[in-house]
Amino acid sequence: MMNHPQISREEKERHDIGQQYRFDIINKVNDLLIIMLNKYHASRVAVLEFHNGGQNISGLPFVKYNMEYEQINIDVKNMNGVIKDLPASVIGPIYADLTDGSKKFKVYYKEDIEEFKNRSTVLYSYLQELSVDYIIFAPIYDSNNLMFGVCCIEYSNTVKPSFVTSKETLDNLIESYKLELHDDIIRLSNYLTLNKEINK
Repeated sequence: MMNHPQISREEKERHDIGQQYRFDIINKVNDLLIIMLNKYHASRVAVLEFHNGGQNISGLPFVKYNMEYEQINIDVKNMNGVIKDLPASVIGPIYADLTDGSKKFKVYYKEDIEEFKNRSTVLYSYLQELSVDYIIFAPIYDSNNLMFGVCCIEYSNTVKPSFVTSKETLDNLIESYKLELHDDIIRLSNYLTLNKEINK
């Protein structure tokens, strides 16, 4: 029989509070993602959350990510159950781009997606399989300014007719909605940050 590490009463209480809070926010997050899906004329809007994945023999932590929330347009392949416990190294270039200090979100055009062939072949393969033409990644921070996830807004050529058919259309859409996009990401952060809720 295996011995499982004992958890303290405080840890169990915190886990139970966190679990209940997760259930409480599910509908809020999903409603917001549906609004974003329609407002930004996207084919998919999703949230990727980082989580602990153990550690290697030398003690260096593994970081993994899940697609915890997803809303999709008609005829778009659901990826929610597929993107689970994936190594964060897959989206390493995204993390690097979002932490370079230049912008709050990053837009990847067709040529940028092609460049992933030289930066993350697995990410490139995923995006090709989903026929992604354009994608926006926005970092989600906690109250300590630590990035714990990203929101992705995807435009796929599998959706017919697609509102976003060119770089110019996407640029115009982003220019019109960039302040609202910023506000929506803050709302996601507020929903998904447990400490802000339990420390009130």
